[in-house]
Amino acid sequence: VNLRIHDIQGDAHLSPYDGEVVSAVPGVVTARRSNGFYLQDPRPDRDSETSEGILVFTGGAPPAAAAVGASVLVSGRVDEFRFDDAPEDLTITEITQPTVTPAGTGTIAPTVIGRGGRIPPSKVIDDDSRGDVDLNPFFDPREDGIDFHESLEGMLVRINDAVASGPTNGFGEISVIGLVLLLASIWFGGQVAAHPVWGPAFTFTGTQITWMLIGYGFVASVLPVWLLLAPRDYLSTF
Repeated sequence: VNLRIHDIQGDAHLSPYDGEVVSAVPGVVTARRSNGFYLQDPRPDRDSETSEGILVFTGGAPPAAAAVGASVLVSGRVDEFRFDDAPEDLTITEITQPTVTPAGTGTIAPTVIGRGGRIPPSKVIDDDSRGDVDLNPFFDPREDGIDFHESLEGMLVRINDAVASGPTNGFGEISVIGLVLLLASIWFGGQVAAHPVWGPAFTFTGTQITWMLIGYGFVASVLPVWLLLAPRDYLSTF
């Protein structure tokens, strides 16, 4: 099937072409990783709900033809990948078993997120899913944060004045929330501790803290992952 990346991604969490073989998908390489590379269409459609980027999974070091800035044509099989031990994670739309054909060079302008660009939802993560988010037929990037970021899957983006709140993982990816809350807690913590009312209210014994952590661990293990993203990211800075 001859398609472009936005056709493969579609306006949903799961590709409408999952499992199908695609041929000569055009794009520009925006980044390389140890087991693949990211490809983005230099001719996007006018639908902001369909991502223009995708991961091409090579399983090992990507070929030399897939250098950053290279235009290539990719053929392979579309796959929605999720680790077996992470059944609540969102799937990653990939092109697997790829054949990469050079097609010149190109450039991709990053999509700005935040001020001066696309504004992500600030109040709702997801309010219309019933069970697996990937199977939700309602795709609403304007209101649901989880759908907003899905609409940017695999794309080259720029976040102005971003602050990393933790170390990079094995793929060089970082989290950019939590640092402000951490600094605020350090700054205001002293004020709270000195307050005659709030100080005692937030002073706990070692036994109390132990039971609180046990309770948090239990809640974290039974609630859906998307409900815990923000507090987990915040607490991980400690």
